[in-house]
Amino acid sequence: MMATEGGYRWLRGTMGRFLALVVLPFAVVALYLLLAASDRYMSETRFTLRDSGAPNEPMSLDLGTLIGGVGGIARQDAYVVRDYILSYDLLARLDAELGVRAAWSDPAIDFVWRLPADASEEDFLEYYRDMVSVSFDTESAIIAVTTEGFEPVFTQTMLAMILAESERLVNAISNQLAAEQLGFINGEIEATAARLKQTKGQLVAFQNEFEVMDPEQQAGLVASVIAQMAVSLAEDRAELTVLRSYLDSNAPKVVTLRNRIAAKEKQIDAEKTQLTGGDERLNAIAARFEELRFEVEFAHEHYRLALMALEKAQIDASRKVKSLVVVARPNRPDEALYPDRPYILATLGAFLLMGFGILSVIVAAIREHME
Repeated sequence: MMATEGGYRWLRGTMGRFLALVVLPFAVVALYLLLAASDRYMSETRFTLRDSGAPNEPMSLDLGTLIGGVGGIARQDAYVVRDYILSYDLLARLDAELGVRAAWSDPAIDFVWRLPADASEEDFLEYYRDMVSVSFDTESAIIAVTTEGFEPVFTQTMLAMILAESERLVNAISNQLAAEQLGFINGEIEATAARLKQTKGQLVAFQNEFEVMDPEQQAGLVASVIAQMAVSLAEDRAELTVLRSYLDSNAPKVVTLRNRIAAKEKQIDAEKTQLTGGDERLNAIAARFEELRFEVEFAHEHYRLALMALEKAQIDASRKVKSLVVVARPNRPDEALYPDRPYILATLGAFLLMGFGILSVIVAAIREHME
């Protein structure tokens, strides 16, 4: 009789624990899932960022450094977009346009997933980040964004606005980069134009000061004159030698020729002095002129390159330096993916039974030890 009563107590105790630890929690969760839990729909979009300079490759704007298959700048741009999607700035725009807070605070939503009507901004943002997820594939450079909601159309509409706002951000970054580039190049053009004007002014002032258009050309002419006079002088000296062989040194012909030779020697010395002597010698003037002309040519080339860079920058600005390319647009879900009731109940049942079995073993071991 005592053995039967002890067995009954043990059975009653086991059944009680089973009901309390397995059946009751399972029943509560099952009732919630089957009767109260609100269906949650999911919409997904996929896009990537590309550079207009390399339309067939994932954006790699300076790209030179490849990390994990994607340029470092492309990775940074993707993270900028991701952080913006999860930011309060975007959430505020979504709430202003779509009334996100009111939609998620609808009393028709079950109490577990409903956003409290008096939720703080921090709680609102945390709730938003639970409903929106962003992932970035470093191999394919594709950004995937998913949103959850309690109504298919609203879920798709919210994700479509997230996509549009992301594209607006990318366009704003692109326009800002283009504006900064154009501003820099315009500044360079102004500086190079001023430099070109200054060097030209210096060249003209130099020419006016020395009253010469091209010192190099003039020096060449002087050298040519000296050479011709040297030939003529040599001929006169030869003729003088011949005359002195049969005429007196005071003969009119000899005197005339000697005077002519002296005049030519003086002229040659003067021309040589002009070419190579004194502070205003032609070779020094020509060297300085060459420096000034080189500065003008350099400034002109710099100005030409700046104009070419401006033209290229304007062409790039007419395109998009960066652009968002949609791979898959937000879909309108047909059926709720969450909560996954069979999976949750099966998993919960398995864990409850496992826990009950472990607890039963522990209780039996304790009881056996006490007996």
